[in-house]
Amino acid sequence: MSTRDLLLDITIGKFAGFHIDVQELNELIEMHGIGAEWRKAVRCPCLRVETMRPTVSCRHCNGLGYTHPESGHVPLIVFLLNRQPARKILQVGEYVTGQVTVTFPSPHIPGEGDLIVPDNEVHLVHDTIWRGGQQIDNRAMMARTEHPDQAPPKNRPPEERLRYPDVLEVQSIHWISAAGDLCEAKQGDYKLVKNQITWKAKRGPVVGSAYTVRYLAPAMYQLQPSEPIARMEATSLFPYRTTGYRLDRIGEPDQR
Repeated sequence: MSTRDLLLDITIGKFAGFHIDVQELNELIEMHGIGAEWRKAVRCPCLRVETMRPTVSCRHCNGLGYTHPESGHVPLIVFLLNRQPARKILQVGEYVTGQVTVTFPSPHIPGEGDLIVPDNEVHLVHDTIWRGGQQIDNRAMMARTEHPDQAPPKNRPPEERLRYPDVLEVQSIHWISAAGDLCEAKQGDYKLVKNQITWKAKRGPVVGSAYTVRYLAPAMYQLQPSEPIARMEATSLFPYRTTGYRLDRIGEPDQR
C-alpha cells in the first residue's frame, strides 16, 4: 500500500483488518509533506444582523467573512495532494475554481475558513477593484431621512485592497478610460502598502470605475466545511483531511 493511499484515504473501510498507528501516519506526513503556515480563522464581527452575511466593504476580511489574526499563525508540515483546476460553463459566464487536498498531522484540527499558505508556492492572480469603493454598497440602498439637527454621517474613506493579504509583485494595472481606450498604470502612479493600493492625485481610473490588477502572491488555500474527514480508533484521532480552495477563486468581484 502506497504512501499516497495511506494519506489520501484514511477511512475505516479502506483499512479493514489493518492496524495503523497514528504516530506512523504523522511520520509519513513529516517525511513526504511540505512546510506551510496554518492561519486559523476567526469569524469576522462585520456580519450584518439583517442577513448574517459579511459586509462587502469590510477592510479586515475583504467581504469573505473570516479574518486571520497573527496570533493564530502556526508553522506546520502538511501533506498536499491533488492540486486541480475546475471550470464550469454557466448560462451566463463561467465559474472557475482551484482546489487541493490537505492532510493535517494529528492532533491538529482545521476549521472552516482557515488558510493554508504552502512554502515557496506562488499564485498568479487577476483581481478586479472599483476605484473609490465597492461596485455595490448597501448603505447607498438604504433610505435616509435627515432632520435639521442631525449631522450628515461621516463615512470612512474607502480602501482599495487586493484579495490576497500578501503581495510579492504587481505586474500590471489596466483600466478603460472615458474615451474607451485601454490604459496601463505607470511606475509612480500608485503606491502599494501590503495589499492596499493608493493612487496619486489625478492618476489612474476615475472614481466609480473598475481596474484590473495582475500580481504575484504567496499561494493561499481557504479550507471549506464540506469536510474535514476524521477517523477515531480507540482514543486516538487520526490525521484530518480537508479540501482547500484558491483564495482568489472564492466569491465574485462585487462581493469583496
